[in-house]
Amino acid sequence: MSRGGVQGFQKDRLSQILAARRLTQVQLASMVDVSPATISKWRAGTQAPERDALERLAGVVNVTPEWFTRAPGAKLSLPLFAATRQRTSLHEPCWRPALSGPKTWRLP
Repeated sequence: MSRGGVQGFQKDRLSQILAARRLTQVQLASMVDVSPATISKWRAGTQAPERDALERLAGVVNVTPEWFTRAPGAKLSLPLFAATRQRTSLHEPCWRPALSGPKTWRLP
């Protein structure tokens, strides 16, 4: 990867989520509020998303941000997919860390 952004971003995860959610790069770009060219760069591995963009991306496709930084097949300590709930905006994440206990997640 030649440019900044979140270290360890796995470009293959982006391709996986596009296929799983049946989204085009243009649709995803609109949902995450970035340009289609930016999604293309993330997918090609020439650029990684910044932390805030990664959080928006994860919220939009209903996974944790950590999911995008783990290689496919790596054992995760957190759920791969966040539980769904009604969101008031596309930019509001659908998950948050629990206030008690290490590495536990719950819905707000």
